[in-house]
Amino acid sequence: MLKRLKFQLKICLILQEVKNWVELSNLLIIKAIGIIMKNDIQKWRTLFESYNAWDDKRARRVQGIESKVILRWLLDLKLPKYEILEVGCGNGYMGSLISSYFLKHNIDFKYHFTDLLPECIETTKKNLSSFPNQSLLRFSVLDVLKIDEVLGVGSQKIILSTGYASAATYKDAVPVVARSLGHKGILICDFVNHLSPIVFWINPRRRIKYFLDAIKGKNAFKEQKKVFVMNNLHFIKSKIIRFRRNPIVAMFQKVD
Repeated sequence: MLKRLKFQLKICLILQEVKNWVELSNLLIIKAIGIIMKNDIQKWRTLFESYNAWDDKRARRVQGIESKVILRWLLDLKLPKYEILEVGCGNGYMGSLISSYFLKHNIDFKYHFTDLLPECIETTKKNLSSFPNQSLLRFSVLDVLKIDEVLGVGSQKIILSTGYASAATYKDAVPVVARSLGHKGILICDFVNHLSPIVFWINPRRRIKYFLDAIKGKNAFKEQKKVFVMNNLHFIKSKIIRFRRNPIVAMFQKVD
């Protein structure tokens, strides 16, 4: 296994020299590092460093596209005040776009940026250092598995979770997120598009299974939704951002 992983990493280094293969090689690196350091905070720290603090043009491009969808969904809620908790804020760019829009249009809000890595919180603070009204923002290092313990059961109105990790979609995290949301609370998160040609190369055998399941009317996203339903999170809607690596964004609502 280790020999295969080492070989895979060597191949990735070669592929990174070829512009057209950069995205594919990066995905293979994620797989190799993930196996070596499974469930280890060091994994995320290593990826954070490898991906320029998740703050490059490509990451921001995806976040920009997602933010437009998420903003539209949030505005459709027509809430008197938007109190948002972002789990796994990464570079903070998504939240900065949403916060800037709310401020510009005089929409009442509070935005709480959280991440497992202190490095991400520092990056987020830096990226939002020029935000006009800092009192509307809050920054915390927080483990998604401890949201209810730290912030309180039923304390959250809106939770956002997007990006490479999309922490709130992990099977162990879903019950915690559900407990943290109050009555009719909203969860907006994203999922990997398993039918993406780029994602296919992470695990071809598994992706072929997803493809065959999709033909039969089943897919991984539908299976994941069942976990949310089991935890009283009712599926509202979803949208595929793009067909490539970019994710499927979905909205759920807490029902008692």
